[in-house]
Amino acid sequence: MTRRIKFIAILLCVVTVALIASSVGATAALWTSGGGTDGDSMTLGVTTDFWNVLAEHFQCDPDGVLTGFTASPEYAQDAAAWLNLGELVIPAQVGGNSVRVVGSGVFASAVMKEMAVTLAIPRGIQCIEIGAFSGFVNLQKVVFEEGTADAPLSCRVEEFAFAGAASLSEVYIGAHALSELSAQLDGDELVYRVGAYSVLRLSANAFYGSSYSPALPE
Repeated sequence: MTRRIKFIAILLCVVTVALIASSVGATAALWTSGGGTDGDSMTLGVTTDFWNVLAEHFQCDPDGVLTGFTASPEYAQDAAAWLNLGELVIPAQVGGNSVRVVGSGVFASAVMKEMAVTLAIPRGIQCIEIGAFSGFVNLQKVVFEEGTADAPLSCRVEEFAFAGAASLSEVYIGAHALSELSAQLDGDELVYRVGAYSVLRLSANAFYGSSYSPALPE
């Protein structure tokens, strides 16, 4: 059995468990970056351009692959606070390395306590690997940063990347909902474009078992 097949088999088990957990309200901790509070929710320590977070809690290899994360020590003693993280912003850089890839299974089975979560993905991300956010049952909205002439968006979302994201209902490129965009079919991928500088490719089964279903081209 190949490593890929083993990963998919494990992933399907994770998705099943995640869906069961979401139905009974189970919770588990994820992480938080250094930030303040906003009402009852924890906010990230985000710089003024929104796409570069305080990234000391992420791990990234020299090739730009995001491989892991750790809980913020300032909230480690207050689990109730850092469970209630409402935003997850993927950093543009970690330790001087530009982040290009969200690695396989990095955020698999992440659950944030009784809170809808928004995921922000910077335009420098070129690939979201298989199972990266699988089983993330509180994830409700995903926003890809729109590209520019100087920094275009060109990202491929691999199969099962968001599998089992039971609450996911919205996916955007900037302010443009994918549901309002026309997609092109390229092999087994759906291709979405916004202007001349933003291209998003969704693999077949990228949202398998989630509540989000991209519309197929007519």
